[in-house]
Amino acid sequence: MTTPAPLPEKSGDPGEWPRLSDEGAGVEPLAEALASHAAQAADRARLSLSPQRLAGEQDALVEVEATRSRTEQILDSIVDPFFVLGADLRFIFANAGAAQMAGLPRESLTGARVWDKLPHLVGTEAERAYQRARAEAAPVKFEEHHEPSDRWFEVHVYPALDGISVVYHDVTRRKRAEEALEQRARELARKNAELEQFAYVAAHDLQEPLRMIASYTQLLARRYRGQLDSDADEFIAFAVDGVTRMQGLIGDLLEFSRIGTQGRAFSRVDSGAALSDALDNLHTAIMESGARVTHGELPDVLGDEAELMQLFQNLVSNALKFRGERAPEVHISAEPKGSAWQFCVRDRGIGIAPELWGRIFVIFQRLHGRGEYKGNGIGLAICKKIVERHGGQIWVESEPGQGSSFFFTIAAPAGET
Repeated sequence: MTTPAPLPEKSGDPGEWPRLSDEGAGVEPLAEALASHAAQAADRARLSLSPQRLAGEQDALVEVEATRSRTEQILDSIVDPFFVLGADLRFIFANAGAAQMAGLPRESLTGARVWDKLPHLVGTEAERAYQRARAEAAPVKFEEHHEPSDRWFEVHVYPALDGISVVYHDVTRRKRAEEALEQRARELARKNAELEQFAYVAAHDLQEPLRMIASYTQLLARRYRGQLDSDADEFIAFAVDGVTRMQGLIGDLLEFSRIGTQGRAFSRVDSGAALSDALDNLHTAIMESGARVTHGELPDVLGDEAELMQLFQNLVSNALKFRGERAPEVHISAEPKGSAWQFCVRDRGIGIAPELWGRIFVIFQRLHGRGEYKGNGIGLAICKKIVERHGGQIWVESEPGQGSSFFFTIAAPAGET
């Protein structure tokens, strides 16, 4: 076996390196030669750095460290808990708020896996959000209740390089306010249901004694009118009129209280058929007033058919009543609005001043004297209650002398607008 030739010492000339084709030269001596040459070259490069270049690199390192320190100070100044996790979901940084929320020393978090330090997050919305933000490279937001502090947080998870950054924003006050509002709404709904039930029972139970009073006052009027003095006749007339009005009010109150408490479950309703039934009920009033009632194509909606019929009947009846000197003209139309249908009942009657628009939907509110127009001021209040029970809204647009347009919305059957 031939002994390998010795390598040249401290030579930088590649021509002096052994070649694979040289006799007796092997792969291992070549690798050793290359490694030695690389080390020598690195030494020469370090020795060749000027003092100015060394100083510049040192200044750059100082600036990098100063920037890192400033960044940490800024992140520490954030009141909300904030931390950064690397690719393997280990803590790279955690501010004081995050350490406090975790209930652990801050130095114990750095380098530790988040699941080791916060095992209660495993299998929760937090874990799913972290993984989703990484997988989709998109921000994720969710809300979380922190049991130890009994606080609510809105959590924002952002993809950051090959990891994620997480910010916990305290929304406890907002959540408490929402909970209080929901509780208040439930209490109001309960009290409203109780009041509706009371009104229904009271109106129903009052009918019988009032019917007896009406019978006897009417009997007095028939039997003794003209047999007593004029004052007695007038007093009897007042009593009869008062009882008649009271019967009307109680009947209206009973009808108002039935909406919701006596309503049926919602189903698909042909609004055109509901309108047709309403017009049949108003046939006599339409003929006597010479009214012309027209309508466009009307859709199917989701609701209580009997209540929708009553809604159309009250609105058309209202148009016939407040018609002015001209023969009434009423047109009913509908158009899609999102997931609902918006209906319009338009007339050319006496109109309503804008400052009175809000009052007309209040129960027992009248804009005119009893001698001008009949009624107890409950028709539009019933309309409002029906529409609200159906989850819609009702409003009016009108000008005095120019007629009125009553609009209301009713939900469409699922997926049909």
